[in-house]
Amino acid sequence: MGLGIGIGVILTVFVMGFLKANITVINLGPVELEINIAKVSTEPSSVSAQVEVYANKGWQDTKILVSKGQFLKITYLSGQWSQCEGFGSVACIDVGANGLDFESPHDNIMAAGCKDAKLIARLSSSSPICVGEQFYGKVEQTGYLELRMNDALIGDNGGSVIVSFEVDTK
Repeated sequence: MGLGIGIGVILTVFVMGFLKANITVINLGPVELEINIAKVSTEPSSVSAQVEVYANKGWQDTKILVSKGQFLKITYLSGQWSQCEGFGSVACIDVGANGLDFESPHDNIMAAGCKDAKLIARLSSSSPICVGEQFYGKVEQTGYLELRMNDALIGDNGGSVIVSFEVDTK
């Protein structure tokens, strides 16, 4: 009866600079050979960025593709904007991403049921949703994330807000 000597070797496999797998080879003598492959994921679990959204521009493409079933988080960080800069009206005040606290005197909104001057979002050319200072939800369709102020008449708008967004890619 012979005694087997155990020798273990770990091989690490790289493909184009990315770790693809760790392979463990164990030799317990002339009879047994075991190979275990443990795949290591190099895919990020989320994509995140910060962008500046301008009040006097229409839909602003973040260049981030969001897929159906993924979770999207948008958070207001800083900045102020106005939906009618320079007019001196009570409705023409600088506000953050939550927009006006009262009903606007005009009806030039892009997202129904959403306050004037509030941050809104859409995926490509889908219907816009209210974001304000925070949004978190599961995406129902695939498209590129676009952001803007909830105001259809952008020529008299001013200012900008900084927002971060995160897409859970798993």
